[in-house]
Amino acid sequence: MGCGKHDKFNNTNCVLDVVQFINDLQNAVEDDDCPTGCLNPVLGGVVSPVNRANTRPFILYTECGDKFSAFFRTLDGRLCKSFVFRVESVEDNCAVLRVLGVKFLDDCEEVVGDVSMDDLLKDCKRIALFPTSSCITVDLRCFCAIQCLEDLYLPGV
Repeated sequence: MGCGKHDKFNNTNCVLDVVQFINDLQNAVEDDDCPTGCLNPVLGGVVSPVNRANTRPFILYTECGDKFSAFFRTLDGRLCKSFVFRVESVEDNCAVLRVLGVKFLDDCEEVVGDVSMDDLLKDCKRIALFPTSSCITVDLRCFCAIQCLEDLYLPGV
């Protein structure tokens, strides 16, 4: 099944369905005094007494099994690449995704740069995700898999 093509017996797209669900969850987060209310969908529970999770970050995979990535510019002007996203909106088969930058954390400093799976797995690196000003519009029918990461609170989204 190629990009954008559907099986004639099955007119659904599981990646589209999951991204739409994540978008609905993120849009349902409200700042209120009762984060465990019965009518509030749960998005990661409470991250801290002040900040409740508002983002479900994810990685998309192409039908060839490659991670989909996009570029963002750092505050110091460097162009970096990331494969972690936050959904901003979904309409029909299209979604606007915000590129999430990755900070590598160690005891002495925070380093922002290109991220690869090898970097993340090597020595069990501690990372922090942050929203960038880069967004990309994608056709969700062009992806065959999605991997969700742990829900988190991102300021300013």
